[in-house]
Amino acid sequence: MKPAMRKEYFWALITLVIAISLAFVLINVVERDATPEEQLYQGVPLDAHLLGVDKDALELAYKDHLKLLFSVWLKDDISTVQRINNGLRNARRAYAHAAEQIERRERALKSK
Repeated sequence: MKPAMRKEYFWALITLVIAISLAFVLINVVERDATPEEQLYQGVPLDAHLLGVDKDALELAYKDHLKLLFSVWLKDDISTVQRINNGLRNARRAYAHAAEQIERRERALKSK
């Protein structure tokens, strides 16, 4: 093998090692920064009555929040919908998360 070819292979190998190392570092950084989603009700004892109250409160809070979103939007420039759309997305995401956690607790109560 010619010395020039060995040099090319050497640099290709060095480049490959650097690329793999960078990929490994990036994967570890992303995994470390990705915190698991916190569980609603973590450390809170099961209570059938209060779970029903929680469901009602979630419904009321969601409705109140939607009223607030629309109230602000109507007072604001209604031609810009980005802020209300962001608010609606956030509210629905939070509602779905809370409703899912409540449903899990209901299933846990039924299986007891």
